[in-house]
Amino acid sequence: MTFKVTIVGAGLIGTMLARDLSAAGAYQVTLVDLSEEALDKARAEGVKAQLASYSQAEELFALLEDQDLCVSAVPNRSTVQIAEIATRANVHFLDFSKPNEKVTRSLAALAAQRSVMLGCGLSPGLVENLALSLLAETPLPGDLTIRVGVLPRFRVDRLGYGVSWNLDSAIDEYVHPALALRGGLVQEIASMEQHETLTLDGVALEAFTTSGGVGDVAAFQRLGIKNFTFKTLRYPGHLDYMQFLLHDLNLCNRRDLLRSMLGTSLTRIEDDVVTIYITTRGTAPDGRPVEKSLYKCVKASPALNRGSALAQLSSRYAAALIGRLANRDLPMSGFIDHTALADLGASSIHDL
Repeated sequence: MTFKVTIVGAGLIGTMLARDLSAAGAYQVTLVDLSEEALDKARAEGVKAQLASYSQAEELFALLEDQDLCVSAVPNRSTVQIAEIATRANVHFLDFSKPNEKVTRSLAALAAQRSVMLGCGLSPGLVENLALSLLAETPLPGDLTIRVGVLPRFRVDRLGYGVSWNLDSAIDEYVHPALALRGGLVQEIASMEQHETLTLDGVALEAFTTSGGVGDVAAFQRLGIKNFTFKTLRYPGHLDYMQFLLHDLNLCNRRDLLRSMLGTSLTRIEDDVVTIYITTRGTAPDGRPVEKSLYKCVKASPALNRGSALAQLSSRYAAALIGRLANRDLPMSGFIDHTALADLGASSIHDL
């Protein structure tokens, strides 16, 4: 029987996932959005698209009630609304955003009967699975650092940054405290701290702590990791400019103004590059310290019509999850733990 998927949100990631699943031939896919222009672009790529408002509960419910899976590819502020409709329709649920308490609570009843997959994009999502693979290669792992950056391929301004997904989520990463492991205990640490400089593949970058990079820090705690830190990668100088905006000008307490300034000045990028750099430290049987690393750099392929690197990676990982769900290789109910899915991340992006 064909696995039926409705994807809500025809942005870069939602559209690419719809295109990838449609091309696979094993799914019946419907892409839903408010924008006829966005849907027309998807239709031109062979995707079945339906104009509908996800703010109209009954309209979306009617589309979902005979489906197997609802994919939410919308900004965070709309996730709970879609989750509640998916719960009424009693369908499996997948979302790309970082899970929070409100979203998780709204899906608790659904998770008792259906599979619920949260944080299924690049980060959170893919990077947690890649970290799991690296930890498996590290003897007695104790320390883990995940660094991820989505950047313009070519630096265009002093910030060296552009909007690739959702501006509100990007701001959250800077202003909210980050979760880390210190001595095996989950702790809150300040974002925009622990600055480091590094060069990867000849490109100078900087890294610093931000929030929201992984869905469940406690998952690494359960694996025995003593010290865990998540950092964002940016071009050098970005941190200083953001600290000036957020702290010197106090725009962290004037979020509407900050959002307006960044929204009107930052370039929306599709020609992007995603850099992933994960390091682990462990102890060999003879007591020697051991360090392992994983590096991945994926660039957008506009000439091949493959879209942004962020969309490619997020779509590949989500599609791999959906494939396992359709084949009943995932639990058919409950919240899915990305760190329990051995090798899914590496296998989903091996050819990129």
